[in-house]
Amino acid sequence: MAWTPITSQMYEEPSFLRTPHYLNYLSKLISSLNEFQFVLEKSLTYGIE
Repeated sequence: MAWTPITSQMYEEPSFLRTPHYLNYLSKLISSLNEFQFVLEKSLTYGIE
């Protein structure tokens, strides 16, 4: 995974994840997903308890 272009782009200076405002927005967006129940296929959650 470390050799993929996306991984290196996540840590570059102008990265979305390194901008506090955008990171805060993303965090709130992901937190809002707690209101919903998602049913995942067994194959996606295999080995996760």
